[in-house]
Amino acid sequence: RSAARSARPPRERARSSSVRARVTAAGPDRRAVRAIARASMGGDVSLGVRMQSLLDRRLPLRTRLDLFAAALRRKRSTSEELHAVRYGSGRVYLSEADFGIDRASFTFAVTEGNYATDYADAVVLDIGSHKGYFAAYAAMHGARAVVAYEPEAANFTVLERTAVEYPGWKLHRAAVDAAAGRRDLHVMADSWGHALQPPASF
Repeated sequence: RSAARSARPPRERARSSSVRARVTAAGPDRRAVRAIARASMGGDVSLGVRMQSLLDRRLPLRTRLDLFAAALRRKRSTSEELHAVRYGSGRVYLSEADFGIDRASFTFAVTEGNYATDYADAVVLDIGSHKGYFAAYAAMHGARAVVAYEPEAANFTVLERTAVEYPGWKLHRAAVDAAAGRRDLHVMADSWGHALQPPASF
């Protein structure tokens, strides 16, 4: 049994650069389901918003505490820092350089549970895994294995670090398309926006 997803917060046109990416073939029955993120938490948020997140019982207490602590640490953080957030059997990471997007992605996939289904003993296919938030959600809810594809270097580095603490993950640094080969990957300013299609086609 397998589950497949692909999620991105709303796309905006932005300057991009292109890099060559390995592309893995995908059958027509493995097209990713796209969803639009509805929540975002930017760089400067009020203490009230932080407290609201701390009281949100949709997440385990230690996860809420780590998210709250990450928000408080931000003014002292360097752009290279990763904020560890305990969730399930391991930890996921929010990057300081892209904190707003990472926090929104975590909220959409984990807090709001927009991919809620029966993951018991499932093998989950995560296409465009970003930094592993959905994969961690699936693992937390009973998936026995995750096969994740992520072509962008910085995202994949964080994904590798996350996967160490979650058993049964298999990672591929590759994009997914209908045919195998090599294609240009358009690297966007925000970490969720990288794509094989040029920004003008979004």
